[in-house]
Amino acid sequence: MKKGHFQPPRRQPVGRGRVEAALLGGPTTQDGTRHFRKSDGVLRQRKQLRLKFIDKHRDRWPIAVLCRTLEVSRAAYYRFTHLDVTATETKQTQITRAIQEVHLEKHFDAYGSPRMHRELIIRGIECCRNTVAKCMRITGIQANRRTKFRISTTDSNHDQPIAPNLLNQNFSTETIDQVWLTDITYIPTKEGFTYLCAFVDLHSRKIIG
Repeated sequence: MKKGHFQPPRRQPVGRGRVEAALLGGPTTQDGTRHFRKSDGVLRQRKQLRLKFIDKHRDRWPIAVLCRTLEVSRAAYYRFTHLDVTATETKQTQITRAIQEVHLEKHFDAYGSPRMHRELIIRGIECCRNTVAKCMRITGIQANRRTKFRISTTDSNHDQPIAPNLLNQNFSTETIDQVWLTDITYIPTKEGFTYLCAFVDLHSRKIIG
């Protein structure tokens, strides 16, 4: 090294043993290795939990290091990820079919996701509301957006001639059948609205039709 020149120390490469030690926690030995069984609780967990741990940390650590450290074969891990995806798809398929059945049974009176979720829970299908909403979006089923129905019994928007005011505010009569009054109203029912038109004799005040 020439006089007056400073040469920074070289960085030591990180070996697999150091990665494994960092994964499991705790200090490493001089050669970067350690005995994991003595300090790691993950190794003592069931295989299914270790597979989930690997899948959760796959973006941070190499899969090969994770599998070797947790004593799981890579083949077992890849089988686990395939089965996990398949199980999720199967569950969503079950929920989607149940949603379609409810939709048909209710004569296409589509529920919203909260109401549909309650219906599926009643039928013994375990699911969360977010999953139900997702399946409903996929199938195109959505809640009916009901608009307020406005009733109108008078239509003044036309070009027809206006009927003359024959009574001219004179409500006095001498006998029956001189003046009849009529009006129209509506009655709400389960099948919709029914209109009612009645005729009243002005003298007797009785409904005659």
